[in-house]
Amino acid sequence: MSLDFFPRFATGQVLFAPPDAAWEFSGTGAMYLRPYVILTAAHCVPDVVGGRLGFKSPMESDGRLAEQVIRHPTIDLAALVVSKDAAKPPTGVYSEIGHGLVDGGDFIAFGYPAELGTTAPRLFKGHYQRHFEYQSPDGHKYFAAELSIPAPAGLSGGPVSNAHRPQVLDAIVTANHDSSAVIDSFEEEERDGKVWRGKITRVVSYGIAAMLVPPDVQEWVDTVVALADADTPDIASSLSRSLADKPQS
Repeated sequence: MSLDFFPRFATGQVLFAPPDAAWEFSGTGAMYLRPYVILTAAHCVPDVVGGRLGFKSPMESDGRLAEQVIRHPTIDLAALVVSKDAAKPPTGVYSEIGHGLVDGGDFIAFGYPAELGTTAPRLFKGHYQRHFEYQSPDGHKYFAAELSIPAPAGLSGGPVSNAHRPQVLDAIVTANHDSSAVIDSFEEEERDGKVWRGKITRVVSYGIAAMLVPPDVQEWVDTVVALADADTPDIASSLSRSLADKPQS
């Protein structure tokens, strides 16, 4: 593991404030290439009229307000562009996106799982169980990895990176998938001939992460960074026009 990179310092909390309400924790985000470009899951950045979004890394005493929010059109993926005032953290940012897939490959994930009204920074380690096209209940469909660990509430939006090169970002945590199987069943007869049927089910949860490996996803992310660097006032619209003008293969 790189000695000059620590996931905790390249990662932070995504914050959301409903209209006329206080800030609340909404998920995890990762600084990619720039300290002012934050990648997270789209469901961690609610699209609420009058709502505000922000980001706070452990290197900062105060959070920074999101100036722009760019949501991917088909993937549970979003980017926040926050103030450029903060200096680049001394421990760096995620420096590249992975270019390969390894079933059974080792990963680390970092985030702020919520518990009893608070959050605790935690690092998770596991391996990729499979890669597949995932369809979420809200209709998102994207290329994803199934993780060997569950994704507790609050880890959503968190970075999944190469365990041996932690600065290489592979994916963003988006969901949990529950696998269940009936392991026993029974019947009990009650009065008046009524029968109550029961079953015992074993449930195993696996984390789901949106892979950033596909070239079109990498292009989307890198274009967001380039437009943020250029202080583009409406990145979402510029990005939509760019994608619409791109020749179809």
